[in-house]
Amino acid sequence: MRSLPESREVQELSVEYFPTEFDLIDFRIKLGEQLLEDRFSAVFDPLPAFRSWLEAVAVGVTRCSFWFDDEGRELEFEFEQYSFNEYILRISHYFANPGEPPLLCGFVDPRAMVEAFYRPFLKLDGNPQIIASWERYRYWEIISPESQMTLDETVEFALGLSAAELSAKFGVPPPEDQFCPNAEGVGELVGGSDFYQMPAEFDSWPDEKRRAFLNELLTITFDNSGTPIRDFRSAIVEEFIGEPSEIVVAHKAD
Repeated sequence: MRSLPESREVQELSVEYFPTEFDLIDFRIKLGEQLLEDRFSAVFDPLPAFRSWLEAVAVGVTRCSFWFDDEGRELEFEFEQYSFNEYILRISHYFANPGEPPLLCGFVDPRAMVEAFYRPFLKLDGNPQIIASWERYRYWEIISPESQMTLDETVEFALGLSAAELSAKFGVPPPEDQFCPNAEGVGELVGGSDFYQMPAEFDSWPDEKRRAFLNELLTITFDNSGTPIRDFRSAIVEEFIGEPSEIVVAHKAD
């Protein structure tokens, strides 16, 4: 039998997220007087499953969970409808021993729970530490905040530039450097490899050949493996929680 909270009262939930200098997002969850601190790891990117879990709660799934690896242990977030108007949040070790109590457990209001997990997370969007250490980006997305151009617009603009101008404008490696995607397609400058090199004859190529090359170059994925925060947004969740508001604890009616 799954553990039940000690109190039948709906507990106030608050969630805080903290980007780090590594590919981690630390979090602090407080449910009533209970406190849990842990982290999400970009290596085992939990964000698609995390978003799906919140969406499942939003559409009324009566029991749903997701689990993730924090690079040390595996945790499970579980939501359960216990009765007609009672709902439980549990956070446990995913591979818990029989009879092992959850790390955090309490009755919650579903809307308040989803809002508490969701809204603070979106505030990470654009955080320099997240961009540097977490998010997966294609090359053109790294340069687009400055240029304000789409991928197609960037390619068409770049068609009018020489190889030297591309290097100066966008930081594209010049012909004397080597540019090598690894096995996962993540780009990095390396020495002693000709796997991927800015061709010296680029300036003499016809437009279609240069366009194909630029599309390939500008869509290489860089650096990290975590889902971009902007892709965590969910129309399903936002319809469920409504306009931004203070989280109000809806205690169970007597």
